[in-house]
Amino acid sequence: MTSRRRTAATLMAMAGFLATAGGIQATSASWTDPAAFAIQVSAATTTSTTTTTSTSTTTTTTTTTVPVRPGLFVRVTSICRGGATYTMRVRNESGNGSLAFNLTLGDAVITGPHTIDAGEVQFYEIPNGTNGVKATPAGNWSNTHNGTASTPAVLCTPPTTTTTTPTTTTTTTTTTTVPPTTTVPPPVSVSSGGISAANADTVISNIVWSISTARQVCTEVHVTGASATARPWAVRVNLAVAPWYGSATNRVQTNGTASIAVENAGSLLLTGLTHRGGFDPRTNNTPLTNQRTALVTICNYNAPPPPATADPSWYTVTQTRGVWTATQACVVVAATTTRSDLGSSPFFYGWTATVDLAAAKARIVDAGRTLNYVGWSPYPSGVDNFAAAPGSFDPPQDTYTITSGFDFALRPTGGGADSRSTTVCVHGW
Repeated sequence: MTSRRRTAATLMAMAGFLATAGGIQATSASWTDPAAFAIQVSAATTTSTTTTTSTSTTTTTTTTTVPVRPGLFVRVTSICRGGATYTMRVRNESGNGSLAFNLTLGDAVITGPHTIDAGEVQFYEIPNGTNGVKATPAGNWSNTHNGTASTPAVLCTPPTTTTTTPTTTTTTTTTTTVPPTTTVPPPVSVSSGGISAANADTVISNIVWSISTARQVCTEVHVTGASATARPWAVRVNLAVAPWYGSATNRVQTNGTASIAVENAGSLLLTGLTHRGGFDPRTNNTPLTNQRTALVTICNYNAPPPPATADPSWYTVTQTRGVWTATQACVVVAATTTRSDLGSSPFFYGWTATVDLAAAKARIVDAGRTLNYVGWSPYPSGVDNFAAAPGSFDPPQDTYTITSGFDFALRPTGGGADSRSTTVCVHGW
C-alpha cells in the first residue's frame, strides 16, 4: 500500500473536496490515495528522523500541526470506503449555531446546500461518478481536530485509540480522541385537523390554517422528504374530524397542488404532481428530498355546520333575566368558549343548551295576564345561526333546546367567536 504520510507543505498543496460554511472555512491540509481521491480537512502530519550512534539508535517523532482558523467552519472528519459509494463524515466545529455548507470538488457542487447545527455530525453517502468524481479510497481514513490525518481506521467514527511505538531507547505514546458520534434524530412530522403523513417517506413540517368563518376551511400543508433520497410523498385527510366535520369527498379541493384519491367516504389520499418541467412546490412537486418542500393547498369552500361538541367542558352557558314585566318576561342565553388553544386548534365547534322559561311564564300568569307566544332576538334560522326545538312558539313551552349553526359556532379565545347569545321572551296580554 502506498504510504499516506505527507509533509504539511505537500498536504496544503493538494486539491480536493472542501466543506465551506458561510464563506469561512478551516485552514486545511489534504490526503489522497492511489485512486487520486483527495479531501481537505483540518489535520496534522507526522515526520520521523532517525539518528545512529555507536551504541544505540534513537527515533525521534516530530508532529507538525496545521492550525485551524478561528471562527465559523464545517469540517470533513473522515472518509469511509464502500463498494460503489464513499461516505463522508461532516461536523460543525463552531459554537455559533447552525451553518449552511456545500461539499465541492473544484467549482462543482457534489452535494448541498445542507444545514448543520453547532457540534452536530452528519454523514453523506455519495455514489462514484457524482459530477465526474470516480474514486474508491483504498482504506477507511479518519482524523480529528488537530489530529493525525494519516492513521488508517476501521470505522468512519473510531473510538478513542492509544498507539504505543517501541524504540531502542524511547517509547512514544500518542492518544487520539475522536469526538463522539452525534445521532441525528429523524425528522418529526406534524399533524393537525385530520391531516397526516401517509407513508414513511413523507414529513409534514408545517400546517398553516386559514379559517375566518365556519362556512369555509383552507390550509397550506408544507411537505418535505424524509431523507436525501428523492421519493414520492403522500398525505392523508381524515374527513370525520374538525374542521371537516364529515365533508363530502367531492367538496374538498387542492387547487391544482395535489392529486386526490378517495380511500372511502371519510378519507382522502393526496399525492404529488409531476411533469417534465423543473421542480415547482405547487405544480411539479414530487418526488421530494429533505431539501425540497411541496406546498399543498386543501380547502372546502362549502363546509357543513360544526356539530355540537361532545365535550361540554369546551363552553359555559348562562341564563339571566332581561326585561321582566307583566306582559313580557325575557331570558338572555349566552354560550362562551372555555378554550384558549387557538394556535394549535383554530377550528369552530358547535354547542347546545336548554332554555328554561318556566319562571318567565309564571311571571305573566301571576300578573293575571294570558300567555301569548315566545319571541326571539335574533330569531332561530336553523343552520344559518341556530335551531330551537320544539319549533312551536305559540303557546309558549316551558323549555326549548338551542343547537348552534354556522354563525353561532364558537372558537377558542381570540378567534373572533368567543361568545354567542340570544334573548328569549315570553309575551302575554
